[in-house]
Amino acid sequence: SGEMDPSYNKAISTLTAAIAMDSDNAELYFDRGNYKFDNDQILTAMADLNKAVALAPMNAEYLAKRGLVRFMIEDFDASLTDYTQAIELDPKNANFYTYRGKTKHNMGNYNSAYNDYTYAIELLIYTIRSRPDQISFDDPLNKQLADVLVLRGVALAQENKPYDACIDFDRAYQLGAQKARNYIRRYCSN
Repeated sequence: SGEMDPSYNKAISTLTAAIAMDSDNAELYFDRGNYKFDNDQILTAMADLNKAVALAPMNAEYLAKRGLVRFMIEDFDASLTDYTQAIELDPKNANFYTYRGKTKHNMGNYNSAYNDYTYAIELLIYTIRSRPDQISFDDPLNKQLADVLVLRGVALAQENKPYDACIDFDRAYQLGAQKARNYIRRYCSN
C-alpha cells in the first residue's frame, strides 16, 4: 500500500521528539524501531535497533529483535550472532532458540537447527508443566509448542529422518497445528 497508518505516524513522531530530548535512551530507539518494523520500514527499523543495541548491548530483547530483522533481510550470519548473544543473556527464552533454529535451518544447518528446536520444545514443556493448573487447549503456549514441533519435524525430514519427523508432525497436529497435516501427507503416508 505504501500508505503509513496515521497512528504509527503519530507514535513515530512522538518517539522522534522524545529521542531529540533524550538521545541516550535505548528503549526509545527500540520502541521506534518496533513501530517502523510493524509498518514494514525494515531498513530504518534496523537503524533504530542498531542504536538501541549500541546503547544497551546487554539487552537480550533488543538483540533478538535485531536478529529477526536481519533474518528477514536474509543476513543469516548476523542474525545468528544476535540470537546467540540473546541466548547467552537470557538462556531460558524458548523464542530465542526457535528463531536461532530457523536461522540455522535457512543456512542449511538442519542438525544444529534441530538441537535449538529441541531445546525450545523442552523449555516450553517445562513451562507448561510448571503451571499450577492445566492450560487450555487453545493456550498460546500450546500453539507455540505445536509450531516448534512442526519446525523440528521439517528439520528432521531435511536430515532424511522421516520416522522421527512424523512423530513431531503428529504431536503438532494433535495440538491443533493444521499445517502439520500437509507434512503428514507429504512425509508420513505409508
